[in-house]
Amino acid sequence: MVLVAMLPAPAGVRAQAVDTSKRQSLESDIQAEQARLQARQQQIDDITKQLGATATELQAKVRQRDAVNKELSDLQAQQASLQVQLNALETQRSQTEARIQDLTGQLDALKERVRALLLNLYQQRSSRLADSLARSKTLHQFQVNNYYLSLLSQQDVDVINQLSSVLDELRQAQTQLASQMAAVKTKQDEIAQNARDREAKRQQLEAVIADLQATQKGQLAQKQALLQEQNQLQANLADLNQQLQAEIARLKAQEAAAREAAARYARDRDKQLQYQQQADQARARLDALTTTPKPLSTGFVLPLDKGKIVSRFGEGNNSYIAIQAAVPNAAVRSVQAGRVVAISYLGANFGYMVAVQHSGGLTTVYTNLRTPVVKLFDTVAQGQVLGYLGGGTLSNDLLPFYARTDSGGKSAFIDPAPLFGR
Repeated sequence: MVLVAMLPAPAGVRAQAVDTSKRQSLESDIQAEQARLQARQQQIDDITKQLGATATELQAKVRQRDAVNKELSDLQAQQASLQVQLNALETQRSQTEARIQDLTGQLDALKERVRALLLNLYQQRSSRLADSLARSKTLHQFQVNNYYLSLLSQQDVDVINQLSSVLDELRQAQTQLASQMAAVKTKQDEIAQNARDREAKRQQLEAVIADLQATQKGQLAQKQALLQEQNQLQANLADLNQQLQAEIARLKAQEAAAREAAARYARDRDKQLQYQQQADQARARLDALTTTPKPLSTGFVLPLDKGKIVSRFGEGNNSYIAIQAAVPNAAVRSVQAGRVVAISYLGANFGYMVAVQHSGGLTTVYTNLRTPVVKLFDTVAQGQVLGYLGGGTLSNDLLPFYARTDSGGKSAFIDPAPLFGR
């Protein structure tokens, strides 16, 4: 019996999936960094909006403060103008008072002189009048002298009246000046109150501006910190991307090496399978020359020499019987003469399948074979080797065996055990 040992898959091929863990970890880290970077960008956008709102409010408050300062400046100008007016009125008042005082003194002196004159005239009136009249030579002179004597006293009285009139006008002017000064002082008081109100408002605005400037400074500091963190995150992300690119390059190189190893493995396996097939064909020729199975009473031969049924039809809801060979990689024979109607590879777990059509509408199916030694549409004799067990990875000594009947256009799997009298 000739057997060819199958080479295992290269270690690089088996370990390829494990090697991608670092790449997956880097990609996960990059996603996390990108999420943090996006969160920082959102925070920066938010603080930028807050800075804009703060700057807008700050500009509005500065404009209000400047307007209040302008109002204060205007009020101070008005206050200065009123002070000039007040000073002028004060000067006029002082001049008026001095004039009044002077005229009052003159009037008092004149009154005293007139009073003394009148008293003297009163006391001397008769003698003076008599003397004056005595000197009058005519009636006309007498009348003239009497007239002028009366005018002398009347002139002093007129002067007094005139001075009294001037004093009255000065006192009226004094009263008017006092009224004007009171009005100016009232206006000054109003302006001073307005100035105090504006100053209080200005101080409030200065406090608000200071708060806004502090807020703006804090927001700028916060934005600067976020920008620095963003720069750090971008640097981390760039570093991770660089590591990822290096890891991708490494994996590509590893994958290329694995592909090359897999290609070598496939080439070697193809050679192995070719050698195995050649060995199986040689073994089949040898078995044909040295072994001739005897038909059972049913007219069929067992597909495996000294095989035993280990699983019955219907067990586990299957439609075959499982026959265990006496040795691994045993020869699988056709249970009756027939024609090969199908050869198919069922996959790594189940190997090859060969279907042989017999007379009477019977078809038998053999699975878990290595590469068959027969070809499609070959005519096979009873007991002829179809192939050898071990094509699947699940077992190398078990034959899942099917039997199917075709009658009246209908096909159905049947229990193959009665074919062997079992």
